[in-house]
Amino acid sequence: MDSIEPDMIEDFDLEIDPSSIHAELKVTEESRDDLSNSMLWHYAEKNPVCHVKLRNPGTATRKFELSVSGTGPLWRDGWIRWSYLVRRVRLVQGGESLAAQDEVVHEGRILRMSIGPGEERVGNLEFVPVLDGEASSGIHGFTIHAKEIVIGGKAAQKSAFGQLILGHPECWLLNHLPSIYTSERTMAEFEEPPFFERYLTGFQDVIQPIRETLARMDRLFGPFSAPEPMLVWLGAWISASVDENWTEMSKRKFLREAVKIYHWRGTRKGLSHYLKVYTGYEPDIEDQPSLASG
Repeated sequence: MDSIEPDMIEDFDLEIDPSSIHAELKVTEESRDDLSNSMLWHYAEKNPVCHVKLRNPGTATRKFELSVSGTGPLWRDGWIRWSYLVRRVRLVQGGESLAAQDEVVHEGRILRMSIGPGEERVGNLEFVPVLDGEASSGIHGFTIHAKEIVIGGKAAQKSAFGQLILGHPECWLLNHLPSIYTSERTMAEFEEPPFFERYLTGFQDVIQPIRETLARMDRLFGPFSAPEPMLVWLGAWISASVDENWTEMSKRKFLREAVKIYHWRGTRKGLSHYLKVYTGYEPDIEDQPSLASG
């Protein structure tokens, strides 16, 4: 499908970029073990994104609603989710009350944004197709609906069309087999791969979680990246006694300083550093015997 040019109407302008999205069908992990999800910070996965631009050429602030519908029976509403950049609005323009009007509802399937006079805003349409037994590869058309939210009167609305091209992930197990199984073949991007390749993807799905765990194995041994159940085990590596009743952060701070504490074990300096790591305060230790007055 050719790129969609902005289509001007009286009330607002709508443009999508790109209009053709390529994505892979992936197996959904219902749950993750603590050992595989070792990151303590937010991890943002990179999924295919379509940028939807709305511009309000009028002289008043307007609120718009963005939604998506499929053009065929194989489309799944759960394949998409909306997001947007949070903006800071000046007090004279409405401040936080205006910014609070932006929202994503219905499990990420609908985006509502307020747009000031002459302002252009971008909504991000993220595609997250999953291999759930019903999804199929191929070209899936979709329509983006933009509608002004008004109380009474006729609402301005606009639509734009795009396509989602779904394919299967590459079977990397073929690279470990004799070359007779990897002979070059010509195939459309959305065409189903040969049976043997599809057969191998079942084994690939079983092995993939193990590969992902090995790829981030180093995170299992860091005091601030290891899963909490492994902290006591990490302490045993360096002969450091980690009390299971401590808070998680106390355990992590102690492991970070454990080698230094162990080096000064049994000394005033070691005890002082130990208490400081655990409590956050510098202790006042009196280890000199007091002289009895004569």
